[in-house]
Formats: sequence, C-alpha cells, structure tokens
Amino acid sequence: MSININNNVNQININKSLINDENKTKSNNEIKKNLSSNINNQTIITISKESRDSYRKKIQESSNHKKTYEDIIKTRNSIKEASKSITVDFGYELSKEVGKLKEQRTNNNTYSLSNRAEDYVKAYANLYDEIVQGYKNGTREFYVEDENSETGYRKMTMEEELNNLDKAYQKQAHMMDIFAQNTKNAASAFNSAAEKLSKINVSMANTYRTQAQTKDIPENIGQNMINIAQKWKDSYISSNSKDNSMENILSIIKNNLYVSL
Repeated sequence: MSININNNVNQININKSLINDENKTKSNNEIKKNLSSNINNQTIITISKESRDSYRKKIQESSNHKKTYEDIIKTRNSIKEASKSITVDFGYELSKEVGKLKEQRTNNNTYSLSNRAEDYVKAYANLYDEIVQGYKNGTREFYVEDENSETGYRKMTMEEELNNLDKAYQKQAHMMDIFAQNTKNAASAFNSAAEKLSKINVSMANTYRTQAQTKDIPENIGQNMINIAQKWKDSYISSNSKDNSMENILSIIKNNLYVSL
C-alpha cells in the first residue's frame, strides 16, 4: 500500500514539473512575441513648435539668461559695430599725409618750415575731401561710444568728423608756431657754436650757420595756416572741387607761408 502511494506521489510530482515547464515555455514565448510586436510597431513621438519654445524658455529662465531674439540681434550688431574703427586719429592722419606729400617733392633734402606748412594745408584739403566724398557715396563708416545707445555705440556724422579734423589741424598749426619760435631761440646758440668751430672744422661750422638762419621763417605761420585752410574750405564748399579750390589759394600760400628773400 505504501509503495503504491509513493509511486502516485512521484507521478504527481513529475506531472507538476512538466506542467510548470510548459507554462514557463508559454510565458517566454509570450514575452518574445510581445517584444517582437513592440519592435515592429514603434511609436514615433514629435514635439510641436510650442513645446520647443516652452522648453527653450524654461532653459533660459533656469539659467537666468532671458534673451529674446531681438536681444540677440542687438548683441550681434553691437559686436559688429565694436569691431569697426571707433575713432580716427586725425593728428596721425595729417602727419601721414604730409609724409606722402614730402616724398612727392622733387627736392625734399631742403625741406623748410614753409614747405612743411604748405604740405599741412594740402593734407588738410585731401582729408577734408576724403571725408565729404566718403559720406556722399556711403563708403565711410566710423563709430563712437555712446552710453545712451542700446548697443553702446553710434555711427558718427560727417559734421563730427570734419570738426575733429579741424581740431587736429589747429593743433598742428599751433605746434608749427612753437617750432618756429624754438628755431629762432636756438639761432644764437648755433651762431655761437659756428664761431667756435670756424677755425677747427669749417664744414661743421657752416652747418651750424645754416641752422641758425631764421630769415626764411614767416611770422605767425600757425595762424596763417589756419586762415589759408579756411579760405580753401570756403572755396571747396562753393565749387565742390578739391583741385580747383587748391588752385585758388596757391598765391595765398606763397604770400603767407613763404618769405621773399
């Protein structure tokens, strides 16, 4: 009796094991089937423009950078403007132009104070015309700092540039007055040195005598430069021609910047 019972129990256990294995197989097959179904039937998710804008806004707020499109454009324009020339050093530009004019002279080894004064007048005329023509054809563009501007910069006007040129020219004219006066003050020292060297080094003595010459320095050379530039400007405004205006003042340059010897 006990033997039969044990056999039945064993049979029952075997049947349970088979049932469990079958269930596991079905379960695994079902999982694979579901996975295959999910893979073959993927769901594509799209994000609307409103959602993207909302997300972008949250990112901006979270990083404390609430910049609108207009803000970005203003910043970009500010950077572009700042990368351009902010101001023009007209003192430097005048000196550079005078250097060019000096090189064009047939004999620049004897470059007198009067020659230099004349070249400054012509340099002023060249730069003045360059500014006017640049604004006329729209090719000239310079910027200046402005705390009231949204970008921190604003475009300069033609009148502002011409005013700055006038100031630089007047400063150079004043420097010519100082140089002329210093030359006159040094004349006595050169004469004294020439006398001492006359018996030792004749060539050097003659050089000092030449440097002591002041008779070719016109009086009030700086103010004369300013007056001549104004006369050129008046002629330029009426004729709108740089060259014709210069022709009109050549006699004035000769009579006021040079001394008849």
